[in-house]
Amino acid sequence: MTRDKRHDILFEPIQIGPKTLRNRFWQVPHCNGAGSDRPGFQAKHRGTKAEGGFAAVFTEVCMVSNDSDSMPWVASKLVDKGDIRNLRLMTEEVHKHGGLAGVEITHGSSFCFNAESRMPGRAPSQVPNEIDGMSSARAITVPEIRKLQRDHIDCALRAREAGFDLLTIFCGLATVPNYFLYPWNNKRTDEYGGSLENRAHHRTARDASG
Repeated sequence: MTRDKRHDILFEPIQIGPKTLRNRFWQVPHCNGAGSDRPGFQAKHRGTKAEGGFAAVFTEVCMVSNDSDSMPWVASKLVDKGDIRNLRLMTEEVHKHGGLAGVEITHGSSFCFNAESRMPGRAPSQVPNEIDGMSSARAITVPEIRKLQRDHIDCALRAREAGFDLLTIFCGLATVPNYFLYPWNNKRTDEYGGSLENRAHHRTARDASG
């Protein structure tokens, strides 16, 4: 089958940092009902994408800590050695077919019920979640903000151990960055609240490690 030459660029390799994608086809993060708890399903589903030609194949959203438990929604998670082992099946399957494996990490903040973990959630302020009014989380302290930053870093390190080549951070709807930015979710009066500049306040990885 012939193709329009305008589309040739889609089939050319491209370098992202130290990694090279064999083409420009990128399977974005999307849920498939597998998460980390159905590793065989996850591996075969994503591996099929790589076998079909995708250069990059991602998991669904992946939670960074146990207090971001999305049940009954199904997400991946990378919080312990078991999760690393389970998701490594996916990265190995994607690699077997010549693709790069990607993961999208996040913390769901007040969106998460934590119905399985039974842990108290963390959010900028203790307000009902606008997506699910039955879900909320307590306002976290500044030291806990540092811990939350560290949780993202630790999750990224676990992702590398699991064999992932690419990592993105989900900052959209129902995530900690999103809730810090919006004034109706962020009622804080310290350096992380008030003005947009404060709500977008950030720290370096070195600060987070402290």
